[in-house]
Amino acid sequence: MAWRILHLVTWGRDCPNLPCDVVFDPEEWQAAWIVAHRTKPPETPPPWVRWCG
Repeated sequence: MAWRILHLVTWGRDCPNLPCDVVFDPEEWQAAWIVAHRTKPPETPPPWVRWCG
């Protein structure tokens, strides 16, 4: 598990505009969006570093 987190941190530093659907399935990032923002997720996946990192 730790290597996965390290891998995501490295990707976030190297590719900060990477869309979150590259890292997560649609169901995963949309559920995380709803929990974090308490609103409906956007139609297009946002850059994952901006709201997950």
